[in-house]
Amino acid sequence: VNDPKHATTLAKFRQELQRSHLEYADLGLIPEVDLLAFAKRKKISPRAALDYPELFPLNKIFDAAEAMTGSSANKEQLVTKMLSDDVAAIRYWALIGILIDGESSFNKHEANVAKLVNDSSFAASIIAAELTAAFADQDQQQEALKKLLHLADYRNSNALGAITALNSIERLGDKAAAVRDQLKLLPKVDPGFPRGKSYIARMLQVLAE
Repeated sequence: VNDPKHATTLAKFRQELQRSHLEYADLGLIPEVDLLAFAKRKKISPRAALDYPELFPLNKIFDAAEAMTGSSANKEQLVTKMLSDDVAAIRYWALIGILIDGESSFNKHEANVAKLVNDSSFAASIIAAELTAAFADQDQQQEALKKLLHLADYRNSNALGAITALNSIERLGDKAAAVRDQLKLLPKVDPGFPRGKSYIARMLQVLAE
């Protein structure tokens, strides 16, 4: 990938990936937790989110994901801009970019990340809370952990929100010790999400171990 001899081929493949992504309207780069929440609110299927391109602009989301998972020279400037984007999935990918780069990136964007802990997007809120719990001062860490615990209850998000929050808690390891005992009180099944009826229970079992 980093060999200059293959730069032309790499650019061609990346262009084809984006073309096919848009042609087939691949929703994979949109956080599923937010798609599910939107569909439930609108009483539509998640696929019908494509009828709302102002909320789910696939080309823009694709560019954001590519920028945050690559080695863009101006990544930090892009993160700053994306953290305040009107599109929830763009804010989410900015947070993923910070998560990939770790504490040094968090320190540069801490104030803006803190604002997103209570974001309207479940996905963005969860990743912002994970970053804050991992790298902020102790008081902020505790509040962030409370947010993760809150969203790990499907009744406060949805089944996929619970799974996403539990994944964040797992990644935090010992930094999430303060909420470990409270995880035992969380509901294990969302009856409204039959296709994944064992998902939450499995995550809770992993965390209990």
